[in-house]
Amino acid sequence: MKEHLDYADRMRTLRRTHIIVALFSSVFLVYGASLWYDQVLRGAVYRSEADNNFLRRQEVASYRGNILDRHGRVLVSNRLSFNIMLDREHLRDQNRLVAFLAGVLDLPQPVIVERLHQARTRPIHEPAILGEDVTLTQAVSIEARRLEWPELSIDVVPRRSYRQEHRAAHVLGYVGEISPAEMRSGDFQEDLRPGDIVGKTGIERLYERDLQGVKGFKRVMVNARGRVMEEVGVDRPPAHGRGISLTLDLELQRTLEDSLAAHVGAGVFLDPWTGEVLAMASSPAFEPNLFARRFPVGEWQALIGDPRKPLQNRATLSRFSPGSVFKLVVAAAGLEEGIITARTKNFCGGSAPFYGRRFRCHKLAGHGEMDLEEALIHSCNIYFYTVGRQLGIERIAAYARRLGLGVKTGIDLPAEDPGLVPTPEWKRVARDEPWYGGETISVSIGGGPIAVTPLQATELWLQPEP
Repeated sequence: MKEHLDYADRMRTLRRTHIIVALFSSVFLVYGASLWYDQVLRGAVYRSEADNNFLRRQEVASYRGNILDRHGRVLVSNRLSFNIMLDREHLRDQNRLVAFLAGVLDLPQPVIVERLHQARTRPIHEPAILGEDVTLTQAVSIEARRLEWPELSIDVVPRRSYRQEHRAAHVLGYVGEISPAEMRSGDFQEDLRPGDIVGKTGIERLYERDLQGVKGFKRVMVNARGRVMEEVGVDRPPAHGRGISLTLDLELQRTLEDSLAAHVGAGVFLDPWTGEVLAMASSPAFEPNLFARRFPVGEWQALIGDPRKPLQNRATLSRFSPGSVFKLVVAAAGLEEGIITARTKNFCGGSAPFYGRRFRCHKLAGHGEMDLEEALIHSCNIYFYTVGRQLGIERIAAYARRLGLGVKTGIDLPAEDPGLVPTPEWKRVARDEPWYGGETISVSIGGGPIAVTPLQATELWLQPEP
């Protein structure tokens, strides 16, 4: 009996031993298979990830294309500037860093703190810009203390340079950081991201895709602290933007702007044979170089709060009464409709009654009897009052539109006002009032509700007969 029990115990012990051996063998097999999978099958992947611990992909900025005048003189180009960058992954003592940078940049500490706060919305591995377009002296101060501040570095980047300062500012426009709304609009390149610089107004905006270029990418080796040690290779070289030549003549532009310097207004010079814009000025102007970098909110508020509206291009966006320039429209309509000929004469005695009201000429004594050419030379109001009454407002409006008024000219600038050519229907909808005959008389010499932009008024002189 005892021998039987001993045998049974030995068998149970043996079975348990086999089970334990099987379990351990299974664990070792699984462990060995995992090692084989990780080291053999996935080895290349892990080696690549290990390489990425010290290799990083960096953007290489493209240069925006230059903007030239008709003679090849540079209006807008690029210059190199220095930015102070912070590697936030290796930030050690924020308070001490803020105090240091405030002294180097001569800025209040809250400004530096605010820049650090703004950077928190971006991925931690992206460097934060704490100083933009700093001076060479400030950049050298940072570089000289790299051992003390390894988390700081200097980034050399291209920056827009408006070589003629405020000259042609409203035509050229300015650049700035792309906004979330602009990124969603589909009007810009797809690989742009927050912080990238794009055209905001003027030629910079309209020809953004030509001027922008395409950014490149390179691989750099970094040390344990994330500082770049050397460049390893280029994944994609940058493709710089294409330059653009405008029809503007810089010398003529200077002359026009100098003549407007003390006034609020606008002026346009066109080539009389081709219609090309040789000069376009709006006064007062602004300094587009301000927008090539970040500038204090106070400066922006002062700019947009200026009652003279320096950001508005009055040449294409402001409406003015055309005045006697509109007499060309009435003359062309009268000739085309057979109401007058070049030899048709009217008498100007200084004033004349129309629709129960007396309208005056600018020459109180009157011009006497004159034909169309003389009426245009002397800008006689009475002559064109008479022709305008015979035409009527509907025909005047139709010819005004045929001659380019009341519609956009199509100039290659991103914003333009079409002006206003009034009709009885317009007045009924806009003011809920009927049209009065006396209004036709006023419109006949460019008065009343008719409104044009300076560019439209200038182009009147270039239009062929309808």
